[in-house]
Amino acid sequence: MPVKHIEKFKKIAEKIALKNKKDLNELTREGNELLREYREKGCLKKLPLEALNVDYYSLIPLLDYLTEKSATENEVISPVAGNPDSSWMAASSFCFINIRGTGKSKDTHGDFINAAKLLPILRVNGIHLAPFFECALEIVYGIDSLDIIDENALNPDFLKAGMKADEQVRFFTDFAHLLGMTVGFDIEPHTSQFSRIAIENPHLFRWLKLSDDRKTLYGNMKQTEMLKEKNQAKIRDEVVKIRNEVLSEYKLRSLEQKGKDKITKPAHYEAINRLISAGLWTLPSHTWKGAGLPEFSHYERKDGYEYPEFKYLCNEGKNHRDHAFGTLTPFRFYDEVPLNKTPKLTNPPVINNDAVKYFSGIFPRLYKKFRFDFLRFDYVDHVFDSILDKSGLTPVSDRLTPYILKKTITRARSGGKKFIGAMAERMGTDINLYKKVGFDLTLGTDVLSPIGVNLIKDTVKINKKIDRMNARAKKKSNIQFAIDSHDTGHPLFNLTPMINYGAKGVALRQFISRFCGWGNAVRAKYEVIGNQDGTTGLYSANNNIESLEWKSDSGMNAMYHNIEDLFDEFLPILKAASFVKLSTFKGKVAYWVLQSGHKKIIDVVNTSSKSAVKNIELKTGFDIKTARITDPYSAKSETLPGNVIDIIPALECRLIVV
Repeated sequence: MPVKHIEKFKKIAEKIALKNKKDLNELTREGNELLREYREKGCLKKLPLEALNVDYYSLIPLLDYLTEKSATENEVISPVAGNPDSSWMAASSFCFINIRGTGKSKDTHGDFINAAKLLPILRVNGIHLAPFFECALEIVYGIDSLDIIDENALNPDFLKAGMKADEQVRFFTDFAHLLGMTVGFDIEPHTSQFSRIAIENPHLFRWLKLSDDRKTLYGNMKQTEMLKEKNQAKIRDEVVKIRNEVLSEYKLRSLEQKGKDKITKPAHYEAINRLISAGLWTLPSHTWKGAGLPEFSHYERKDGYEYPEFKYLCNEGKNHRDHAFGTLTPFRFYDEVPLNKTPKLTNPPVINNDAVKYFSGIFPRLYKKFRFDFLRFDYVDHVFDSILDKSGLTPVSDRLTPYILKKTITRARSGGKKFIGAMAERMGTDINLYKKVGFDLTLGTDVLSPIGVNLIKDTVKINKKIDRMNARAKKKSNIQFAIDSHDTGHPLFNLTPMINYGAKGVALRQFISRFCGWGNAVRAKYEVIGNQDGTTGLYSANNNIESLEWKSDSGMNAMYHNIEDLFDEFLPILKAASFVKLSTFKGKVAYWVLQSGHKKIIDVVNTSSKSAVKNIELKTGFDIKTARITDPYSAKSETLPGNVIDIIPALECRLIVV
């Protein structure tokens, strides 16, 4: 059935093809070939760059096939919309995509229309989208707006032809849903320091006013006094006055007014300049180890910039300035939070219901426009480390609390949307804590672990925990196995698997994520765009207007798909399997046995990154006779005559079925 966004895409794709003097018959032939491959294999096994180079018009046969098959009542329905709850998250796999970073070359930014071409090549059933709204200092997580989509994530040709910003996002989510994929949005407990959100809603944030000479706070006032409501109200009045003057001069109703992007951006910059000139600043976010609120220290002027500096003290009194995010300001979830010290339960911070209401309403507003299936919370890695009471209501600092998270997730699922999922940016295994407030998934610790026998031992240990938890749970949850994440390239981590181990290292992590689980503990795989062909640079692309440099490693791409083909084949067996035992050989090889009925699966991995291991004796407790042994990287199989594997090269694996 015709779907608005799909039909608009098709019409514009034809216009662009004709304008570029393309042969529509040839493009249709190419499109039919794509459709044939998709129908045969359930995916496209192209390299990312090959997919990005597919002509828009050649997508039409696939879109027509999927729409006729899946769309109802002129609308694309999410594959999980009819689910009674969000337990589908535990059985899903996800790929992180920063739309802006998916251009065809490093200096050509990506957009939603072109990024949609990547969806059929991914072997996941969920897409985790990086923030795609206007951002500050080119950092996608420093959001400026929740209404104005970053122009760097939009296709200018489709925009010019009449496909508006929101429609381009909806086309992406519609296409994903047609492919049987879910899509999730990243929600932040902060905005950029002078975001449009903060200037339009100053009551949701904390503000400071500096003296004319910038040496102290205005009127020599102490910060604790300035943060009291009567003084905050006066400062907010000044913010509103400046904002309204700018809006009047630019003939705008709001800094986020629809259809006025070319005017709202300069108006926003003008408002920022006037606020700074008046000495008005939002209070920045504290560090994750911080106590209370950061305290104004001094005013800095250097390299053509000027800004207030703060002390970021932890409970022990150490200044964590080097770990601060001075460009971000948190929502004012609580009032009466002390400066650089932990609040007392005898005088706890007071919740700000206006801020909680606004924050918890972000996802429902976005759902109406884009039909997202899950929300992923950023900056909640230590949320349970930062509370003072069992109820999760009293924060140590300016962070989110479990109480607010629960309210936000509950509201996202209200109105008959119990299927909405929740993913936590938590590099930990304490899923039980996060599950209590409504989360389905945490990220896990695997991404922090080097490849070695201990990684396998820890993974098995975690999987046993998941298996026990889900065996008695009404609603399943999971700890994701992250092959990679968008943070591994951070200088504090330097853990990017492709850089540290190469293509085989990434493939080995993929194999472990897929085949080390069983029964109720089949892991939820998490990958990032670029894991398919050896591409790195995602962290940089998140913090600069640049795209990934596609490596187009066809060998790695083949490994990626071969592993996933095997996983699809064995998934029913893995779901029915139980864990038997884990063993090691010469401190380099680990192998584990899973059993389903009369069938046994033995997974063998050489965790050494340098040397092959020969004559690997498998002490399984049973004879292995004429078993099938498969190299998951090449998908080649042969017969294993006994309990000894002749050789496994470095960072390779084998799958044995008895």
